[in-house]
Amino acid sequence: MPTVTEKRTPLKQEKPNYVAYWFIVAVVALVLVICIRSWIVKGYVVNTDCMSETLQKGDFVLVEEISKNKPPEIGDVVAFRYPAEPSQYRFGRVVAAGGSTVQIIQKKLYIDGDPVKDYPGVRHTDPLMRDELYSLRDNFGPYWITNGCYFIMGDNRDYSVDSRFWGELRQSDILGRPLFIYFAWVPDPHAPEVNSILDVPKVVFYNVGHFLNRFGFSRVGKVVR
Repeated sequence: MPTVTEKRTPLKQEKPNYVAYWFIVAVVALVLVICIRSWIVKGYVVNTDCMSETLQKGDFVLVEEISKNKPPEIGDVVAFRYPAEPSQYRFGRVVAAGGSTVQIIQKKLYIDGDPVKDYPGVRHTDPLMRDELYSLRDNFGPYWITNGCYFIMGDNRDYSVDSRFWGELRQSDILGRPLFIYFAWVPDPHAPEVNSILDVPKVVFYNVGHFLNRFGFSRVGKVVR
């Protein structure tokens, strides 16, 4: 007896909605970037020589901001609001905390009367002892630090405008702790500046032609200590 073969209609498979998928991925990625940018890490550009050579002018530094409300440890490098101009920021090293007494005698740092060994990045490039206003650079204090505040010094001790000149730093003015250098662009006094839209092509061609000289290959990836 012949059998009847039942013909089945294959189920129609729905095509995945790639547009919706990638839209969701893009939105999630954007939210993550905003959160990371706002609350976790932020990029800063070094614009002074106060911390040279630990941080040099033209270094792009990634700063973590999660622990900015946590008291820094002595020796930490921090990014902070510049007390003399709060709209600007600077980098410096914490050398003393509230309750301590700071004194500098002939360029040598003393905390509570004890000499402090220079941190690895510290350097003195001017052998002279300055007078008058610059005497604060080489001979300072004794100065007692208010509780909840810190004494900040630049590693480039002879050419750093720091707590010797503008006073102690409040905890609330600390922006975060630098992690590493993610880009470096060596300053060039001969590089053209953009003063109008007509200068843009000239600046672009100059920097492309001098890229190998201006890009700080040896500094990228350097951990800040």
